[in-house]
Amino acid sequence: MIWRDCIRTLLEVKDPQLLHYGRYEAIFLRRMKRRYGELCAPDGFIDKLLAEALNIVSVIHGNVYFPTYSNGLKELGSHLGYEWSTFIPTGLRSVAVRRDWEISQNDRLKQELIAYNQDDCKALEAVVRHLLDLSADWADGGPSAKAIRVDSLKPQWSGNWGKTEFVSPQLSFINKAAYWDYQRDKIYFRSRSRVKSRTVASKRKQLTLPINKIITAPRPQSCPQCGSKRIRWNGRHRKLAYDIKWIKGGIKRWVTHTTITHHLCINCGATFSSGPNQGTRARYGRELLCYVIYNLIQLHVSQYKLAGILQRLFNYPLSQQTINRMKDKAAQYYRGTLEQIKKALVQGQLVHADETHIGLKGRGSYVWVFTSMEAVVYIWSTTRGGDTPQQFLRDFKGVLVSDFFSAYSSISCSQQKCLIHLLRDLNESVLKEPFNNELRLLTQGLAAVVQPIIATIGRFGFKTRLLKRHKKAVAQFYKFLFRGEFNTASARKLQTRVKRNADKLFTFIDHDGVPWNNNNAEHAIKALARLRDVIDCHSNEAGMQAYLTLLSIFQTCEYKGIDFLQFLRSGETDIEALGRNRARMRHSFPA
Repeated sequence: MIWRDCIRTLLEVKDPQLLHYGRYEAIFLRRMKRRYGELCAPDGFIDKLLAEALNIVSVIHGNVYFPTYSNGLKELGSHLGYEWSTFIPTGLRSVAVRRDWEISQNDRLKQELIAYNQDDCKALEAVVRHLLDLSADWADGGPSAKAIRVDSLKPQWSGNWGKTEFVSPQLSFINKAAYWDYQRDKIYFRSRSRVKSRTVASKRKQLTLPINKIITAPRPQSCPQCGSKRIRWNGRHRKLAYDIKWIKGGIKRWVTHTTITHHLCINCGATFSSGPNQGTRARYGRELLCYVIYNLIQLHVSQYKLAGILQRLFNYPLSQQTINRMKDKAAQYYRGTLEQIKKALVQGQLVHADETHIGLKGRGSYVWVFTSMEAVVYIWSTTRGGDTPQQFLRDFKGVLVSDFFSAYSSISCSQQKCLIHLLRDLNESVLKEPFNNELRLLTQGLAAVVQPIIATIGRFGFKTRLLKRHKKAVAQFYKFLFRGEFNTASARKLQTRVKRNADKLFTFIDHDGVPWNNNNAEHAIKALARLRDVIDCHSNEAGMQAYLTLLSIFQTCEYKGIDFLQFLRSGETDIEALGRNRARMRHSFPA
């Protein structure tokens, strides 16, 4: 028997250790032990062999990068100079040769199979020896002629736009002369009269915007400090405020000219000014700010494109940096609104949670989404660790709906795992293993339990008194699954997965208004994904925090059925108050 001969050969080796490439050998040993036992080997021999086995793929992956297209043994062996003795040495051909040998019992085919496996072992030995040589060369951190440390490589080009530091002022001067604005406005401006006249006309047009409203403050009658009427004029200045005005059927540019006079009290020496809104220095009005945020967050217009739109429509020379500062200003204004949404979520009875990756100035980070049926919160984090959800939900006492990510399992509250995630995974597994009858049977059994529950929900909603009738079917499925003995690895994996989450798969049956899936959080993730395409990894941490604050408010308004632009223009910071007092709003959304 081949299995007995294999064990006897291993026993002849003193303290054998299995070096294998991939998972096949370890799976084979476990399967043969389960079927036939250890036969002539002492107890625990195979378990010890498996515990001390080393998968060379795990050593290479993420640590050593060979100049090959893949980490396949054939490619690595060929790169290191080993040559196979068999014709077309591929795993697929070896299967075909094995089949031909089983049918014909041709000894030539048998010898070819043996030679093929021997070559694989020798190629693996060559790879292992090469790794040992590399390890010895770099043991003391010194250089090596065979390999280069990744952290010692310097990028040839950073790939970032921005200011370049030069070693001398001369190089800086030469580089500045190559910029487009410099050449067009300085060089061609002087050498070509046509360009010169067009440039001058363009600048004159930007500086002479028509004034829509002029505000002049009256002279004060007395000093605000001492009340004396002995005051004199002490100068004045002009302030232009750029804004937009909503009209029937659209919007228009609105420029306000304000003259502010300064005065001096002869009696007490105090200086003061007269004029409306003298305390504010904002160059751009609130309506324009609302329009900018509306385009950035709801319409997903990038800052660069929005700068061009405002220039084209209103002749306002807003740069991308100015728009970015307006976004940060709005996020600061609505920071209290975000805290109100967070508080409402934590004090509620239902929270959906999910997370997704997002790029940030060339490095990876994550955004966590926490949402109910009427509120959404986005939280940025540097890692995917469980600290963020645990910190946010530390006082939450309701039901958490999430996927099977382990970071949510440690949160101390009732949990509902997304059944649609589980069913999709099972469907994919069955498609990969169409002849695995055990896996197909378990998948169909779970679907048979869930389908009537979904039918009840579709007819009556998430009502516990009607859903409890399905508890018996759930218990029967669990009994069948937990007591079953399955031969295939996929079926046993499903059995283990369901056992681990048995108390979290059908929690929604015992709670009113709790769904069986996490689609609510996935919908919020899609909104973030659309905005992520616009940000395009150009934002920093502060900018990302501002984006997520405004996006949280936008999604909350959408869930509550409140128009986001209308909320921005209202000046309110409490979404709930706006919902209660829509009829008394200071502004109305234009028809």
